[in-house]
Amino acid sequence: MSQVRTFISATGIGIGGYLLIGIWSGILLGALYFTTGAVPFEQELFVSNLGLLMGAITTTALFFQFTDHRYQFLRVRTPTSKEILLVLGGVVVLLAGAMGLEFLLGLLNVGTSDHQIYEAFTTSESPADPTILLALIPISILIIGPCEELIFRGLVQGSLYQSFDRQYAILVSSVIFAMVHFPAYLTASAADATSTLLIVLFLSLILGWLYETTDNLILPSLAHGIYNAVLFLFLYFEVTGVV
Repeated sequence: MSQVRTFISATGIGIGGYLLIGIWSGILLGALYFTTGAVPFEQELFVSNLGLLMGAITTTALFFQFTDHRYQFLRVRTPTSKEILLVLGGVVVLLAGAMGLEFLLGLLNVGTSDHQIYEAFTTSESPADPTILLALIPISILIIGPCEELIFRGLVQGSLYQSFDRQYAILVSSVIFAMVHFPAYLTASAADATSTLLIVLFLSLILGWLYETTDNLILPSLAHGIYNAVLFLFLYFEVTGVV
């Protein structure tokens, strides 16, 4: 497969995967609204994560249906105890790196924006119930991390391996990952959202490196899920005044 074709295919997988997530979320939210006549934010949040799960499954099924790859293409195995420690170390790097980049952008007077979920619990006229954040902790580890890593590390980065060196595959898959997250950060100006994506890009590069280094999709999935879970826990502490 030529490099151009591989690049277009991998990009299509990443963007198409998020489109399928959006389609599934729209279908499920529409069904909920048709059934109940309303979709409160809390329900929307849970249904959207179900849409993420269904979108990831659909993307993966279509990938194997229309390519010559088999399921062994996804390098998955039970992590060793040393790899679990590597995951925990990766989470620390993700947290420290994200905070460090945000601090640096602040020093440079570069504006950033918050995720839509953060906005819903902090600046909304009627903030969402903070106990929902506690429920999002297991969802992050069991659904959000694994589903996003399945698409962007397992399928996108894995596809790029076919024609490009590993460093290029990590970079391109990370750029695609950051790009599809752009709408979630449009809580301020487009410029602020764009600068925030530098942080998302950094996070994705670390996750891509973790997949490349360990050759095991379970590890970036865990690191991603735990990282998000820690952020939800910190947000819960913030909005409840625990700390």
